[in-house]
Amino acid sequence: MDTNINILCLMLSVIFLCLSLESHVSFGADTISVNQSLSGFEPTSQEDWNQQVYSGGCVRKSKLECENAVGNGREDQFVENPRIGFPTNPQHASTANSIMECKLTCLKNCSCSAYAYDINNGCLIWIRDLLNLQQLGEDDDEVKTLHIRLAYYEFSSTAKSKKKKLTIVAVAVSSGLFLLGLMMFIIKRRWRRTIIPTNPTEGSLMAFGMTNFRGQR
Repeated sequence: MDTNINILCLMLSVIFLCLSLESHVSFGADTISVNQSLSGFEPTSQEDWNQQVYSGGCVRKSKLECENAVGNGREDQFVENPRIGFPTNPQHASTANSIMECKLTCLKNCSCSAYAYDINNGCLIWIRDLLNLQQLGEDDDEVKTLHIRLAYYEFSSTAKSKKKKLTIVAVAVSSGLFLLGLMMFIIKRRWRRTIIPTNPTEGSLMAFGMTNFRGQR
């Protein structure tokens, strides 16, 4: 029984680990840190970044849809990056009076790399390079969200990667639950065998008594 209990505890540990991984699967965009580029971008020089020299910045991994000569009906997408210190040299789009209008204003301009909207500042857009991006701390009172333009391919590949992770977690959890159920069934079966009465039945006692009686005659 001790061996069965140890196996059961091991199975429970595996299941709890899988559930923990599932709860920590991230569905948000990558944020900026000192040694981490934006989602959809990569270091201009990986060698410089390995030496903690970040002055070269980052470049896009994939070409924007609006830069393609042949239209395929797909549009570039925007990914939210919360708690970002706005880049330098923004342009104010006075005609955009809502976040949706601000997004469309940026989307119509292929050179527009990002946009942000709030009630106080209205619609801000950034053309081409995003300079001096900064990650704000958790204790920063000024919450800012920058919407950065990404190629359609980058957006779709990110979704596929998330779906793959969820599939792996779902399979792991299902397998753990199946093995747990199987182990519980085996333990229950063995436990039932151990509590079967070892005393002979009443019929056996009567048969045994009659045999002895006849033998004595």
